Amino acid sequence: MTGPAQGEHGGEAYRIARALGVDVSQVVDLGTNGNILCADLTAAHVAAVPYPHEHYPDLEASLLREAVATHENVPVDHVLAGNGSAELIWLAFMALRPRRVLLLGPLFGEYERACRALDIAYRVVTPRALRPLYGKTPSPCGVQASHSWSETTPSPFTFTAEDLDDIAAEDADLAVFCTPNNPTGAIYGPVEGLLAAVRSPIVLVDNTYREFIWGEDAYEANAWQVYRNTTGPDREVLALHSLTKFFHCAGIRCGYAVGSPALLQRLAAIRAPWMVSTYAEQLGARLLGDIAQYRSRLPRLRAARSAMRCALEATGAFAAGGLHEGTSFVTCRLQPHLHPETARQALMGEGYLVRVCDNITGMPPGHIRLQVRHPETMPALFRMLERMAR
Repeated sequence: MTGPAQGEHGGEAYRIARALGVDVSQVVDLGTNGNILCADLTAAHVAAVPYPHEHYPDLEASLLREAVATHENVPVDHVLAGNGSAELIWLAFMALRPRRVLLLGPLFGEYERACRALDIAYRVVTPRALRPLYGKTPSPCGVQASHSWSETTPSPFTFTAEDLDDIAAEDADLAVFCTPNNPTGAIYGPVEGLLAAVRSPIVLVDNTYREFIWGEDAYEANAWQVYRNTTGPDREVLALHSLTKFFHCAGIRCGYAVGSPALLQRLAAIRAPWMVSTYAEQLGARLLGDIAQYRSRLPRLRAARSAMRCALEATGAFAAGGLHEGTSFVTCRLQPHLHPETARQALMGEGYLVRVCDNITGMPPGHIRLQVRHPETMPALFRMLERMAR
């Protein structure tokens, strides 16, 4: 029996559980990228914050903005709190109303969705190394596959000097890229080169996964102040962040944007009131205050990620060179004879939800993405993958 189809995004545990007639606790949702190894820390914080229900939320989300300002080392008026980064994406597109948008893919599909809904012209540019993976179908940027790619290439998802030339040739009012990247895990560096190639007067950088690279050189390089210093005062930079992934709290919608006060005021002027609940504000400030404990578990997460990648490789279900470690996930290119939706349905029958990446902007077909967990907790997943490979 065929189960429910995948929707716009991963993280559909409640909908899938209802469709399958099971309790959500029986679903292992690998389609989200939450930091599952810190689930106990967040559960303790959630339990410690009573739900304030008597008063309207603070329109300014002052407590959270102050915590973010301290965390990001910027003035408070450079911070706008949001109902997750998804709300801030739509606010940015509605407030700025760009004539033409440049999307550097692959990247989170909500940007393309906003362009379509608001009737904004857009173009997707992906690394040249990816083009052979699109097969006979034109790539999202309208270029037929024409370049060779070796399976031994470390990552086909990063931009080369030739790619930067392609980007520099684009004319757009707003450019968007995501680093560290979702769904590929690529970290664009040096980011100064990418920012120099982008000609747009406004650049939106999605930093949702930045905290996962804390302790690495790329962490300091991917900060709003660095972006702004690189682009100069004549261009605007908006950096979006979400607490969802690093703090494993997808159900508590909380995120923020860092930018110039003038730019943030344009977004704030059109938003609906009370979008950040008092509970989300208080919990978000509390999580940021405990960030050192979450960071201390990053070595454990990275070790689990590598172990999971090795276990996935051993199943034989994935193409050679097709496994890419992300931040809190592994992106996997299936063997040519395996169809992603067929694999998703089979794994769903074992209680595992995985993210098929075919509908993600700029992503070549044939990939699935899985949240990092300790391999020993998922024996049925690996057995099913081995059976599919055979």
